[in-house]
Amino acid sequence: MPIPGGQILVAFANRPGSSGNVLLEQEPWDKYVGYLTRAGAVAWLDAMLYGDPEEDLTEHCGIDTAGNVAGVVYAYPEPVSLNYLAGISHGRLGPRRIDKLPYSEVLQVQLETEPALKYPTDKIFSAEWLTDAFTNDGATLPRPAVDISGKRPRIAGAIFGSLLVVYEVVRHTYTVTISARPASVEKAYQSHVYAVWDGGTRAMEYQPPDEAAAGGRCNGRYGVGTINDSPYDPPTVQPKDIERQWDYCSNSAVEE
Repeated sequence: MPIPGGQILVAFANRPGSSGNVLLEQEPWDKYVGYLTRAGAVAWLDAMLYGDPEEDLTEHCGIDTAGNVAGVVYAYPEPVSLNYLAGISHGRLGPRRIDKLPYSEVLQVQLETEPALKYPTDKIFSAEWLTDAFTNDGATLPRPAVDISGKRPRIAGAIFGSLLVVYEVVRHTYTVTISARPASVEKAYQSHVYAVWDGGTRAMEYQPPDEAAAGGRCNGRYGVGTINDSPYDPPTVQPKDIERQWDYCSNSAVEE
C-alpha cells in the first residue's frame, strides 16, 4: 500500500512453509560494542597525533566509518538443499557464503525418543550419553541405543538423560550493511532480513547495537550516542597520582 513519501509498507509473516523452512540467526554483537576500551583510546590518540588510519576508532561502536551498521546474519535451510531467496527491507545484503561446520550440542532428553536438534542437518556424526539413563521416578536404567542414521537421533526407549550429539550444520552467511535513515527520529537503523521459498517465508528484525538508532558520534566518527568506559576494562588510578591537601587542625580535606 503506498504511503506518503513514495515508500511502500511491506509486512512480513513468520510462518514456516510446508515444503521446508529457513532458520535465521543474527551474529551477536561483541560485549565491548558501545564501550571505549583502553586499546580503542590508544588507537584514537595515535590517529589524532600521527594521522594513522581510523578504522580501529569505530570497531567497538558497531558502526563503520561511513555511518553504517555492519554485521552478519546466518541462515540454516531445511532441507539443506532448499532453494530460497534472501533479502533485506532496508540496507544491503552481501553474497551468500556456504559453510559446512561440525556442531556439538548437549540434549537434555526428557522421555523424547526423537529429540529435536537446534539446527537442521542431514548428517549426524556421533551421539554419546553423558549421564546414566533414568526413569520418571529417578531409577537408573541401562543406557538405550541411539540410532544416528537419520536427521534426528532416535533413542530406543523413553528415558531421562543428557546426550552429546555432534552433527554437520550447513550455514549460509550474509554480511549486512544498514545505513541510517536521515529523516528518522528513532529506529534509524531498523531493518528486517527475510527468506522466501516455495511454500513459506521467514523474517527477522535485525538488532543494531544498543543506542545506535539514536545516531550520535563515536570518537569523532558516526556511532553510538555515548561512549562509556568499558565495565570489562575499568580505568585505574595509582595512589601516587592523587594529591590531596589536609588540614590537621580541622581534620578535613582542604578544598581547592
